[in-house]
Amino acid sequence: MVRRTIAALAVACASAVVSCAQFQQPGESLGIPRDAVGRQIRVDSGRALYVEARGEGSRTPVLFVHGFASNRETWTTIEPVLRADRRTVAVDLPGFGYSERREGDYSPDAIADDLASVLDRLNVPQVDVVAHSWGCSVSLAFVLRHRARVRRMVLIGAWAFEEQIPPFFRWARESGVGEALFELFYRERLDDRAPMGFAEGSTVPQTTVDAIERSLDRPGTLRAALAAVRGQFYLQLERRYSTITAPTLVIYGDEDRVALPRYGARLANDLRDGRLVIVPRAGHFPMFESAGTTRGYVRDFLDASDRGATP
Repeated sequence: MVRRTIAALAVACASAVVSCAQFQQPGESLGIPRDAVGRQIRVDSGRALYVEARGEGSRTPVLFVHGFASNRETWTTIEPVLRADRRTVAVDLPGFGYSERREGDYSPDAIADDLASVLDRLNVPQVDVVAHSWGCSVSLAFVLRHRARVRRMVLIGAWAFEEQIPPFFRWARESGVGEALFELFYRERLDDRAPMGFAEGSTVPQTTVDAIERSLDRPGTLRAALAAVRGQFYLQLERRYSTITAPTLVIYGDEDRVALPRYGARLANDLRDGRLVIVPRAGHFPMFESAGTTRGYVRDFLDASDRGATP
């Protein structure tokens, strides 16, 4: 039955290609506000990433890497505090926020190189990395490809193993099927889907749902999101996690129904210098649900002055 449904979706998309999601076309605007704090930076791959670089200080700068279907605003509860004595670099990953949604490679490896290019443009030689969800796979690829550029990492609700990928994303890998699935279902029932990322009893702010809906209206969003899904092949990547030596704090909410805490334990165990902390009464977004606790973990860990120290 499932195979017949998928085949029907592929036929439907193939017979109506015009209606299927397209990448951002030349001349299409993302509507970046005139008073925006950040700017688009053209990286070595040729695409433009929206970047907010703020703060200054003597401590190691922090690179913030958001998750799938999100943007740099993920870090509103953490970035302002770290900005007090560090430079912070918050990036909209390709296809999200105000970054371009052009055709290209959306794999963790390719995006990791984009981030390295952003840091080159900003003259930032080394960073601490704070990442969430799918952004954790990008960050793990980043440290594997650019080891000297990472001092420490904090990975929140890490989405970084092949086993975590749900059936919807697996089906979307198929040509035609993915286009149909995203065209038909990606925009649907946001009010119902959003609470899945939060702990039982948590309230999802309507402003969050509204922001997601607005982002879906930007040209190329669906196609870029599909490309990002199709870049999520983790088997080769995860086999190399055990070679990562950068001290890493892995944070999970105890009610994370998206990434699942057991994968946090697995990741912390795979890393050479990994530590796991579980935030009680929090889901996939502990930086919102338990902002003070999560912020404290992040700041204490990054403030540790040498590679062997523990907060």
